[in-house]
Amino acid sequence: RGRIRPRARGYIIYAVAAYLVFLVGTFPASKAYRLITKRAGENTKSLELAGIEGPWWSATATQARIGPLEFTNAGWRLQPLLLLIGNVVLQVHASKADEGYIKSRVAFGFGKVSLKKTEMSLPLSILDPLGGPFGVRLDGMISSSINKIILRDGYPVMADGVIILNNMQILSPQQLRLGDFKVVMVTEEKTVRLTFVDSGGPLKAEGVLQLNADGGYDFSGTFLAQDQTQPTLADYISLMGKPDDNGQVTVSMSGKLRRMNI
Repeated sequence: RGRIRPRARGYIIYAVAAYLVFLVGTFPASKAYRLITKRAGENTKSLELAGIEGPWWSATATQARIGPLEFTNAGWRLQPLLLLIGNVVLQVHASKADEGYIKSRVAFGFGKVSLKKTEMSLPLSILDPLGGPFGVRLDGMISSSINKIILRDGYPVMADGVIILNNMQILSPQQLRLGDFKVVMVTEEKTVRLTFVDSGGPLKAEGVLQLNADGGYDFSGTFLAQDQTQPTLADYISLMGKPDDNGQVTVSMSGKLRRMNI
């Protein structure tokens, strides 16, 4: 008497397990975010979320700040089963009011971060916080179709895709029309190569940026003002180097990138 039959015991175990899974699966993302930020402290300063709704594995936030970039809407969907093998894989998206969007599949694991199928169409004004200390404000659109980017130990080791800059302008400290540009990213022998070229606008520009796995970079490019109605454009270009007889400035530089802590 008083003993629980094996079959009944099995049902009870399954019921308890199902209830625990239900509790874990419905744990609010807002509480999870508070717990993570409280424990991680300084490590989460680059990410701020507000207006969080939904469970921890599939939620939205009405306000999001990632580093200096601010969005009015963001969301993520986690693949929980991959956590069992030590991988964190997220489908993420964010937008800036009605002006544009960005979406990507982000994976974390063993010192590596990868972004796959990254698409975006955003106003260049989203970069204004980066130029804020210098009073630089931009206008135009940035769009991309990026197949894959891999960061290992905070440095890019692989990139494949295209970035387009349309109707790029500087609004301040002086208004200047620059034009359209295309950036192609490829990986050759563990070196990421970014090649950029103009599309025939006021600023003729072409160059190559090479990124090494240890964070070292080498850049070379040429710049030429082609719009005679913007004489100050040539003045700005001359700040980068001495113009040749045709007014073209050649720039070469090398150094080491700052490690990206994501």
